[in-house]
Amino acid sequence: MERYTIVSWLSKDVYQDGAPVIIKSGALVWDEREEKHHVQLKFQNLTEEVIATLKAKIYLCDESKMPLGEIEYTYVDQVANKRAMFGAQIPIPIGTIDAKKIRAAVLEVSFFNGESWIATESSWQEVPEKKIDKQFDDDYIKEFRRRRCWRAIDVPKEYSDVWRCACGEINKKEDERCCFCGSSLSKMLSTTEEQLREETEAYAEELERKVYIEELLNNYRWNFEGVVEEESEQKKKVRAKKEKKERNAKKRRIAVGISIFLVTIIFSCVLTTIFYGIYGRVVCGGIVYDLTVSGHATVIDRNSTDEEEIVIPTSIKYRGETYSVTKIGKNAFQGDKNIRKLVIPETVVWIGKNAFFECDNLVKIEILGTAKWYRTTSCADWRVCQGGELEKFFFPTINYAIYLKTALARYYWYR
Repeated sequence: MERYTIVSWLSKDVYQDGAPVIIKSGALVWDEREEKHHVQLKFQNLTEEVIATLKAKIYLCDESKMPLGEIEYTYVDQVANKRAMFGAQIPIPIGTIDAKKIRAAVLEVSFFNGESWIATESSWQEVPEKKIDKQFDDDYIKEFRRRRCWRAIDVPKEYSDVWRCACGEINKKEDERCCFCGSSLSKMLSTTEEQLREETEAYAEELERKVYIEELLNNYRWNFEGVVEEESEQKKKVRAKKEKKERNAKKRRIAVGISIFLVTIIFSCVLTTIFYGIYGRVVCGGIVYDLTVSGHATVIDRNSTDEEEIVIPTSIKYRGETYSVTKIGKNAFQGDKNIRKLVIPETVVWIGKNAFFECDNLVKIEILGTAKWYRTTSCADWRVCQGGELEKFFFPTINYAIYLKTALARYYWYR
């Protein structure tokens, strides 16, 4: 629901002879939220001086225009130059009076130059307006607007010390031209209706000649464009056929590009699988292995952490095939607190870095076999480490688990 409702409108363009302002409009408004009436008035400055304050009187009436009361209100701190509108945004409360209609008048106006104007006893009346007669045809009105006033809606007329322009704006008598549209009063008043009709007829005849010539040109242009249009239609068909062919070729190129891309990805995956020998990850005996197509298995973790003794087998069987356990991966048992004993078979030829790091309870490591072992910190590939970068090392047969836990954390081991 809207908050404000217009109860009634004030008469439009209310003026008193000699007044420096005109009351352009006003309304009695009902405020639904506050449940009370207020009045809003809009004034226009007609003078060259800047208005500072304005004192207005509002007459409140019932439905039959019988007076119910009156109030006065002063607009202060206004800065209204010539032709400026002001006051419309200021609501004037009227108390508890249940008014239905209003009238308004200006009592006093003060200017910034120190001068002031005080209203006489004469009443404020509406400046009459006369709309352009509807009996005039559109050509007459258009000609009037073309020659006299570009936005004419009224018949120009003088009233006491003001005059109403054809555009509807009120001007002081000393203003020769309208302050809004710039039309000349003397020029508008000097033209009689008969003269304007003659000008309208002459203008209509001129328009008819122009229309006739335009039709001739259009007929010629149509005949010429008919031939050109046939040629252009053929060109359009050829162009459309060519564009369709180009679109199909582009689609084929895109399809071929996508196919090559997918084949490249698949081929890369296959090469990667062959090169690195990755076959699958399985769990056997509580230990997790990585299997390779070459038949080898790498210990990478254990599936259960309950057993305290881990015996790595020499080989495992998976899907009917036997895989030899040859490596213990990097970080394979790192952080496993439950391991106390570890048995490494002689098939293991490579132990990754940090394989037993932070295995705090590991107290015994048995490495089966008597082959020579080597260690390095520079790389993780035996073939790369050939050529003097390896340090020879023989694992003793006695318990060196404490040493190995720290040593294995810093080296890669081979045999």
